[in-house]
Amino acid sequence: MGDSEYLKKRFFIMQVVILSLCCLFFISCIKDKSKPISDLLEDASPNIKLTIMAPSGELYDIDRKLMTLYEEYSGNKIDFQEIPDDQYANVLKTKLASGKGPDIAIIWAAANSSQFFPDENFVDLSNEQWIGGLSTIALKNQTFNNRVIGFGLEGPSDGWGIIYNKKIFEKHNITVPRNIEEFINVCNRLKKDGIVPFAGSFKEEWTLGVWLANMGPLANIEIPNYYEKLNSNKAHFSESSTFLKFIYDLKNIYDNDFMGKQVFSTTAREAFIKVIKGEAAMALSNGTPGVWVADSRISINIEDYGMFPAPFADNRMLSSYNGGFIRVINKNSNNIELSKDYFNFLSRQENLIKYYTAPERKAITPGFTNFLKVFKRDFLNQDFHNNSNGMQYEIAETSLKYWDNTAYGKYILDAILGKITPEEVLEKIDIDRSKMFKVE
Repeated sequence: MGDSEYLKKRFFIMQVVILSLCCLFFISCIKDKSKPISDLLEDASPNIKLTIMAPSGELYDIDRKLMTLYEEYSGNKIDFQEIPDDQYANVLKTKLASGKGPDIAIIWAAANSSQFFPDENFVDLSNEQWIGGLSTIALKNQTFNNRVIGFGLEGPSDGWGIIYNKKIFEKHNITVPRNIEEFINVCNRLKKDGIVPFAGSFKEEWTLGVWLANMGPLANIEIPNYYEKLNSNKAHFSESSTFLKFIYDLKNIYDNDFMGKQVFSTTAREAFIKVIKGEAAMALSNGTPGVWVADSRISINIEDYGMFPAPFADNRMLSSYNGGFIRVINKNSNNIELSKDYFNFLSRQENLIKYYTAPERKAITPGFTNFLKVFKRDFLNQDFHNNSNGMQYEIAETSLKYWDNTAYGKYILDAILGKITPEEVLEKIDIDRSKMFKVE
């Protein structure tokens, strides 16, 4: 055999070996042999992982179901991260500042989104196709500095109040209190009869911040244009006698042992359930208690319960929200277009139907106009309004820049425990806010 013939034969053998190895490598990469070749080629690239971060308890079963449906639809994966709600704001702020934030975050809406510096951190969604389907008030909830920064599904709702067990009230011949003096008298009577008057929920410090936010409408009447002045850094919390009296009133309720022995181990929802079960007479409730009832999977006769405005500082006003939490897209995300695609997926008619008909979402007002129906208050909501003075205004939580329920709640708890004075609570809030205004 000549040298040239030998070299040709050797070259041919090498080609066969290389081709065989390539085939073996390609076959080893195929995980699903039932797929067509086009799909297999697409599978050669790893699926994209979309990260979504939310405070615990703020997304429901239907939200998780829609995440799963999106994974099936897109072929991509969602990494859903739930952070304890009392830590969430600080964790998100830290991640955004480090440039390692999630693709999508669930945040507080309207002016309260300012704590996360939306102009620097969140994508402008003003030109997205689903904008046209939102009600005017829902769109306002998702807007900051004239930019739509978030995707939300909820429309307006009443703010927080006190749910009460009517059977307990009737048994003890008690009527709904209209001011703090009457409230204290009711609590005294219930305590003497061995009933926990008012189930506290200090395990979640943010609830104390919500109570303070609920006093915002009354404070805005006490000081004309107070919200506007606070948002332009021309007023201070320490100027409001409403906010100050609220803290003194709440401390008085705690000092008189009206909140039960489990006040520091009870969450807001657990306190709510205590009232439902007759273990306490009253507790904090959001303005759509039907959501908590459905999410807790309990069956009740709704007419056995009622609601009234929190009477701290002699308040009888109702607070309100323009919507709920919103989903925002991180400007530093590598998956901005995919995140937008997820929002488009959620806004599809068939998915909106799934969302608004889910048991835990039926009680909310839809943010999309196609699903708005003739408004009719449910029994609890009607009772809430009947027990008010007929006045209603936006809650401070979403109306004031740099509001922080958890931080404010911690200060209030320190005052309740006697570590600082109620006056010092408001001073600390003013100091925190002044720091935020300096970095605007």
